[in-house]
Amino acid sequence: MRSVPRRLVACLVVLLLGALSPGLANASSGSSSQPCRHGDRGRLLGFERVASYPTAPDAQAYFDAWVEFYRDYYQFPPDLTADIRHGFDSYKVTYCTVDVAPPGRARPAPVAATGNLSVPRKAGPLATVAYLHGTSVSFYDAPSNPNIAGELSAAGESFDGPPSSAVFAGAGLIYVAPDYLGLGDSAVPRHRYFHAATEASSAVDLLAATATVGGVFDVERFFLSALANDLVDRPAEVFRQPYAATVAGLFDMRHYFDDIVAALPPTSRELLRPSFLQAVLENRDHPLRVRLRQNAVDRWRPDAPIRVYHSPDDEEVAFGDMLVSVDRLGRRGADVTVRRVPGHHVTSWVRAMPRAAAYFRKLS
Repeated sequence: MRSVPRRLVACLVVLLLGALSPGLANASSGSSSQPCRHGDRGRLLGFERVASYPTAPDAQAYFDAWVEFYRDYYQFPPDLTADIRHGFDSYKVTYCTVDVAPPGRARPAPVAATGNLSVPRKAGPLATVAYLHGTSVSFYDAPSNPNIAGELSAAGESFDGPPSSAVFAGAGLIYVAPDYLGLGDSAVPRHRYFHAATEASSAVDLLAATATVGGVFDVERFFLSALANDLVDRPAEVFRQPYAATVAGLFDMRHYFDDIVAALPPTSRELLRPSFLQAVLENRDHPLRVRLRQNAVDRWRPDAPIRVYHSPDDEEVAFGDMLVSVDRLGRRGADVTVRRVPGHHVTSWVRAMPRAAAYFRKLS
């Protein structure tokens, strides 16, 4: 399995580059050269079929191929299964959404984005599932790319898309998954990692019900927990050398995740300058922590029920942190239930998706 501390270090670097660097200032301007203008949010620009699995055995083989590709790497147990009942077709959809507001402007910038729409080969009314995937550091590693393996190109390998589309569309549910800004065919230069507004705006606006798997609700708590577990404006003020000179280039959305992990130290304490680390840990009003709190998603009252799937053995997103956020939501009147699943972070994700699909089928 991938080195867990190094995976967390990679996540922290993406978060730091997004929150501290001028990355969010590099918003799309909404100029006349852009296909999307103000007021175009949700407008369909085009679509193409990118994959087809005509029968349930075809869809099952697609899921099994993904599991086998990663089995040794993640030390998957032999009992990873999915209840796939239907074939499906996958489409890459291009549509208009919004980015952050450009410097000096109040309105979010219109921008084009891509995503995956997978439709089961099933007659009759179909329920819809919106799938919001996890961390990615490469533009091609997005749901609209159906390839399990490939060269470093626009057709390179996709981690989240293949198993999730197979599980949910194969269960007879319409699967909708945004690539997020900065991924897929988005022209945004870097993914807006943990930026709640743009990740939400790129997804479906309304759901009948929601399920999460090993998710992060409180970004500040996640960041501080990662530091505690030993895992500004310029990289030199945040990162130690030689990493200060290399991290920005590594996270250009064109490197393989494994190459990035190999270029980082084993723990965040070896990556970050001691003065920066101390300032973040001791000062609740540090600009980074303020920015992180602005992107927390556990301080509101959702109207739809939420089912949270999480493993007590999750080595990347602490089970205890999840319980804190569930309690916050519950105290605001949210209907939240927790379902435990076994395994490490990735294994629990694969095991939880079929459970979520069965839950959604009951609702529909």
